[in-house]
Amino acid sequence: MTKNIGVIFLNPIIKMTDVFYNNSYISKKKMKGSQVIRVGMFYDGGNLIRVENANIGVNESITTSTLWQALSGERNISVEVRHELDENLENNVRYETINVTAIKRLYLLCMTNKITYGLYEDVLIQCLVEDYLGNLTSANVSADVRFNGTLIESFNLTEDFTGIYSGVFNRTDVVGLYNVVINATTTKEGYINDTTPTSFEVIPMPDLAISNITLSDKYALAGDYVTVNATISNIGTKSADNITVLIYANSSLIGNQTIDHLSVNESVSISESWILDNDTKSATVIVDPENEIVESNEFNNNATVWFCGIKGDFDCNGVVDALDFVVFEGVYDTICGDSEYNATGDFEDDCDIDFVDFVRFARVYEKNENG
Repeated sequence: MTKNIGVIFLNPIIKMTDVFYNNSYISKKKMKGSQVIRVGMFYDGGNLIRVENANIGVNESITTSTLWQALSGERNISVEVRHELDENLENNVRYETINVTAIKRLYLLCMTNKITYGLYEDVLIQCLVEDYLGNLTSANVSADVRFNGTLIESFNLTEDFTGIYSGVFNRTDVVGLYNVVINATTTKEGYINDTTPTSFEVIPMPDLAISNITLSDKYALAGDYVTVNATISNIGTKSADNITVLIYANSSLIGNQTIDHLSVNESVSISESWILDNDTKSATVIVDPENEIVESNEFNNNATVWFCGIKGDFDCNGVVDALDFVVFEGVYDTICGDSEYNATGDFEDDCDIDFVDFVRFARVYEKNENG
């Protein structure tokens, strides 16, 4: 985004033909054809703003100009020409004093969080609004989203912080290019509003997700042989191939599998078995760990299941607490086959959660897995 504030063009009025190299300063013998000079060392109040090199021949002249953002007010502008063979430097500098008037206006810089999206994926639009001094400022920011020239939706962006705006477009139900025009307006007197375009594309993408994960025995002890089972699904709009699946016990890798192909709406089950040790608290499955497959959603590619150190810990958070008691009340006086039956409350493992189980639950209440 170029800010045309206080833009000054050094045009042929200050091209300084009297200092450009010709045979009055450098003889034809010394020139030996054209020479490279450093023409146009542009300064604003002593600050170098541009350096330009150029070729110039005997008795030749050139014209150059530059563009920069100047502060408002009276400016001392100079242009200097240099050449290592030049013996007369007095005429190599030209000074000009100019007045710069600042234009009060808004400057809008916007982007989407990605360039391409999958079908039905949310698009995040983010914007910065600055004033003519480069400070973040508040404004009214809105977006118009069009597809094939047809307006799909107009909405206002929310100011998250001063001058920082965001909004979500969620009608990505057609594959193709979407064009967005974003407007920043203000009621401040004398200000010029700003408009900026951007675009994004919706394309078919897979979406790999772990739709289910379980343990063969979440109360397993060290030395027991346990299995983690997971269901990998493609809930996107495009098939996926060569899908890597990693399985971890805590942070230790215990399995590396590959799914050759998953069509849209297809699922496949994977499992990995190992011998449990004292330190293992969880099992984690990660799909496409290196993000080699472009997906519409990269945040549903892993899932974790926890071992429970003690009976009665229904939520497996390591302690039998009030939340577990509420669950125990719901499963009390049930037997295997009842819809409410939950083996976590069956301390005797006799398919009957009765008063004996209640007494044993009371004994472990408010205890953690370390005792």
